[in-house]
Amino acid sequence: MNPPTTTSAVPETRADTGSGRPFSSSIRGKLIKSFSALGAATTVALAVVLGQTASGVSEGYQVLETHQSVKTHTYALTGGLQHAVAVVGQGTNDANGEWVKQADEVWKQAVRPFSDSIRRNAAAWPEGEKKRLAFQLLDRVGAFRVALDQASGLTQTIALSEAGPAQAFVDSTVRIDASSPGVVRDAVRRSYNPQLAGFAQGELNALHQEIKVLARSLVFVNQRDIDQFEINVENRIAGLKLAAFLLLLGLLAATAVIVRLILKRVGENIGKINGHIRQLADGALPAALEKTDAELRIITDSVNQLTDNLRSIKEFAQHVGGGNFDSDTRVFNDAGELGQSLANMRDGLKQVSEGDKIRYWTNEGLAKFGEILRENDQDLQQLSDHLLVQLVKYLRANQGGVFVVNRQDPQRPFMELTACYAYDRKKYAQKEVLPGQGLVGQTWQEGETIYLREVPPSYVRITSGLGGSTPRYLLIVPLKLSGEVHGVIELASFHDFERHMVEFTEKIAESIASTIAGARGAEQTRQLLQEAQEMTEQMRAQEEEMRQNMEELQATQEEMHRSQRETAEKETNLLALINNTEDGIVAIDRNYVITTINDNYRNRYARTGERYEVNTDVFSVMDEATRQEWKSYYDRAFAGERFTLRKVDEVAGQPTPIEYVINPIRNGGGEVFGVSVFRRVRKPEAENETVNP
Repeated sequence: MNPPTTTSAVPETRADTGSGRPFSSSIRGKLIKSFSALGAATTVALAVVLGQTASGVSEGYQVLETHQSVKTHTYALTGGLQHAVAVVGQGTNDANGEWVKQADEVWKQAVRPFSDSIRRNAAAWPEGEKKRLAFQLLDRVGAFRVALDQASGLTQTIALSEAGPAQAFVDSTVRIDASSPGVVRDAVRRSYNPQLAGFAQGELNALHQEIKVLARSLVFVNQRDIDQFEINVENRIAGLKLAAFLLLLGLLAATAVIVRLILKRVGENIGKINGHIRQLADGALPAALEKTDAELRIITDSVNQLTDNLRSIKEFAQHVGGGNFDSDTRVFNDAGELGQSLANMRDGLKQVSEGDKIRYWTNEGLAKFGEILRENDQDLQQLSDHLLVQLVKYLRANQGGVFVVNRQDPQRPFMELTACYAYDRKKYAQKEVLPGQGLVGQTWQEGETIYLREVPPSYVRITSGLGGSTPRYLLIVPLKLSGEVHGVIELASFHDFERHMVEFTEKIAESIASTIAGARGAEQTRQLLQEAQEMTEQMRAQEEEMRQNMEELQATQEEMHRSQRETAEKETNLLALINNTEDGIVAIDRNYVITTINDNYRNRYARTGERYEVNTDVFSVMDEATRQEWKSYYDRAFAGERFTLRKVDEVAGQPTPIEYVINPIRNGGGEVFGVSVFRRVRKPEAENETVNP
């Protein structure tokens, strides 16, 4: 909204009356102009009366002439149609069809000119009975024209002796009697057209009669209008005379009160100004005062200017209250104590509002990406894809990549590109980055965020982990947890990453690192469990085979011992691997008996004097409340559900956030025969929380 226009109360420069006030707006000037206007109005009024009288007379002659022409043309029209009917009647004995040409000529000369004249006049008439009759008449004339066209097609000729009922019409039209020569009578009989005769007597004659009735009605109504118009003209002339008399009386009365009205106007203007100021004092914003006499113009302009400024304050308050801090509304042009104070208030509220928006944006993003991490904490590839797509969109970036550290070979760790996204599309690319290689490798090595502005294209193309075309801004954030870098996120954009965006990315980076570490551990655990299950199934198959083939068992006993030793070695290796992990691991069967437990999990209870060993009841060291709680968790896993449980346990006398990953253990047939529990220390987030994958 544009700021209201304010005007200074500066008097206009005009011809002066000697008192310093504009003559045209002064009271004396208005008196002179009023009396001059009265004289001019008297002259004009008399001229109008005389002109209206002359115009009424002229209009009367024109109307009478028009009405008279309607009457004349209506009679002429019916006569022309009568002639056309006679021509059709004669055509019943016209073997050559000459009557058609004659009928067309009659139509052109004696019918159409008059129907066109009536149509033109009727089009200018107001809606009413007369106009309706005229168009009904013209409609029937049109139907008559159609009937003539139909009659021209009836050219069949039959003998007069076979004419039947049409004989009388022929006798009346052709007048054949006994004295007529035989040759003439025979020729007439041979050329007689009974269909045309019947059509002429029937439909054509009926149309003609209908038109005659309508014509008489139209002439009657037309004459009635003529009579009424003459009465109206007389009344109009009388009214003009009366108006002239009343006008003279009115002008005399106006002259008597004009001075009183002007003086009264001055008082009213003062009253309006006073009322306007009272409304302002009551907090209302009335409409602007109209321009008044020159004597009060300065006061009126000043009051209007004050009203405009107060209205600007109202608009300013509405914009600020609605959260629109960028409005162009200016109060007192941001000058003076009040104007400057309001401008400062708007700027302060704008800063507070922007801070609230950033906090809301950050909290919403943390919740959104926390949900993504919880839903994809078991699949590293799926986690990378979903996380990168949403992060690029949330930060309004153009490109992005997720690099995850791969330490399968401790001697040669590297980062692999697990997700790549650019311009609203997922990209498929393979890339490995070594420590210190390019910007991504540098971030991995140093563990610090890198943010570059106005990056030279050649430099970024060579050292950026994404490759390809180069944006202007590059943000690389390490995924660091407890001082260890688990990966790197690289984001590229053609617009600047604002400070709160960088801080937000750094906040979620630690959560992403924790989830990546958990996903890595879960993946390793799944592989170990899968190998253990496969070995168990293999052993069961071997035992079954041994029971069924005792004789072969004796022959291959040595091989069996060797296989058992290998299996024992594998189990030993598996137990060693399980014991070397930082996670506590325990597995139970459907009888809630421990089948596998690593040292980490065993030592947790050994510190309290309790023993957790294989083939012992998993609930043996639990009180009744804890037993019921964990039994519900195990039963959920036995039902096939996999979930993550987050709790706060007491470790070394200190409350410590613990994450339990509870998985069903299935056999080769997909049946659940056990449950595994992975226990790990996690970063504090929320107490006692169950997360379904």
